[in-house]
Amino acid sequence: MTIKQNGGVFGRNPTFNDVTIEGQLTFDGDIDINSDLKIDGNLVVDGTATMDGLTVQTAGVNYLKADQSLGSLMFQTNGSNNRMFLAHNGDISFYDGSGNQGLLWDASAGNLAFSSGKGIDFSATSGTGTSELFSDYEEGTFTVAAARIASLVSNTAKYTKIGRLVTCEINISWTATDNAGGDLIFTGLPFTSDTGNLKSIGAVQVYGTDIDTDVGRAIVLAVDDNQTRFFLSRAIHSSLDYIKSTQMNSATTLIATFSYTTS
Repeated sequence: MTIKQNGGVFGRNPTFNDVTIEGQLTFDGDIDINSDLKIDGNLVVDGTATMDGLTVQTAGVNYLKADQSLGSLMFQTNGSNNRMFLAHNGDISFYDGSGNQGLLWDASAGNLAFSSGKGIDFSATSGTGTSELFSDYEEGTFTVAAARIASLVSNTAKYTKIGRLVTCEINISWTATDNAGGDLIFTGLPFTSDTGNLKSIGAVQVYGTDIDTDVGRAIVLAVDDNQTRFFLSRAIHSSLDYIKSTQMNSATTLIATFSYTTS
C-alpha cells in the first residue's frame, strides 16, 4: 500500500503489511511496530521517542542500536578505525575498533576513568619533552623496613605518584640496631626507581641519643638505582656512602620528604 502525499487513509485502527510513504508522515498518537522498521533516508525525531530494540544499520554496520533490557544506547562508525560509545545505566564508555575500552565516565561515582597507560595527551602543545601524556596519579601508604634495625617503634610512610614522579613522606623511629657495623639500608618504597635515578633528593631530619658527631652534622637521603630501597649518607663526604648501623645505634627518629622517578 502506498500513501500519496496528497492522499489520505481513514478508518479506526488500520493495520497494513507494507506501507510506502511519499512525503512527510505525522502522528498525533502512538505507533507500534512489531517487526523491522527500515528507513532509507533520514530519521528526525522532534519530541520524545521510546526506542527499544531499534537498530539503524548500513552495509552491515550498526550505526545506532538501542536495547532497553540492557539500558544501553550504542553508536558506531564504519571503517577500520571504528569508534563507538555505550551509554549504560548512566555510564558512558568509549571503545576503540577492537572493542577495548579507552575511557569511562562513571556516573554513579562522578569520575572519569582511563584504561591503563592512557590519559590526557598534551602533545598538541609545543615542547621538547619525550612524553606529554599524563597517564597516572595515585596516593597511598607503604611500610618501611630495615634489616639491621631490631624493631621500628613508629612507622608512618605515605606517597603520592604523579606520572613517573613519586614523592614520599616518612616518619620512623627505632630503639636499637644490631650494632654490627653493616650498612643501614631501608626498604619498602612503593615503586622501583629507574636506572640513573637522582641520588640525593629531599629534606631530612634525624635526631636521637646515639648518633656519631660527623653523621649528625649533615645527612642526605639517597634512593638506589632500580631498587625499592634508600639509605642515608653523610653530605660532608666527597661521594655518597652508607651510614652504618653503629652510627645510629639507639633511640633514633628519621623524618624525611623526598622524591624519585620510576621507569
